[in-house]
Amino acid sequence: MATERRWTEAQSAAIRERNRTLLLSAAAGSGKTATLTQRVIESITDENSPTDVTRLLVVTFTNAAAGELRDRISGAIGEALKRSPGNLRLAKQLLLLPDADICTIDGFCRKLIREHTAELGLSPDFRIGDEAEVDCIMRSVMEQLVKGAYEGEEAFADEASFCRFADHLVSSKNEASLIDILCLLYEKTDGFPGGADFYRSYAEFVRSQIGLPPQETPWGKRLCLSAERLAREYR
Repeated sequence: MATERRWTEAQSAAIRERNRTLLLSAAAGSGKTATLTQRVIESITDENSPTDVTRLLVVTFTNAAAGELRDRISGAIGEALKRSPGNLRLAKQLLLLPDADICTIDGFCRKLIREHTAELGLSPDFRIGDEAEVDCIMRSVMEQLVKGAYEGEEAFADEASFCRFADHLVSSKNEASLIDILCLLYEKTDGFPGGADFYRSYAEFVRSQIGLPPQETPWGKRLCLSAERLAREYR
């Protein structure tokens, strides 16, 4: 017979706190999934103010975590039904569970788009491109932008300014290598909240360091620290 799990004080508060917004932070392996599952279970099985499973949105970062959550919730509802076999509401929750929004973040966003294709002007049979397709489209768009910039057809930069910019990135007017660099720069910042705007803010920061003695800049301080550590090792 499985023993009942003992929750910590913080976990118990996270499970049972209601009527307010909660922001919880916990380290890996601290029981986040179990705590979240128990919170969902107690919300569904609450005798005084139960929550319908289809009114919940539970998002995770991976399909594996979403599947684990769904399995744990299904198992917990099943156990509750064994204790109360005549509880029609719990039986209904078990039937509704496959349609509940327990999924990854991108999975939920994809569902929203699929349900509102008409308002968004999209085809109902849209699909998510695979990595190779996305890379091909990105490179094609970048090639058109680079060609237009070299010919002065893009509004974001005149021909002379873009040529000077390209000269800083590549040794010659080689569109293939320039495109590779630009695509790589885009990919590096794709996960940042501000996206490619990160480079604009970083450029402003670099300008703010102009005129400072080299040893007082962030890079100079790091170099001095490395040199000091190296000198200590060779004493």
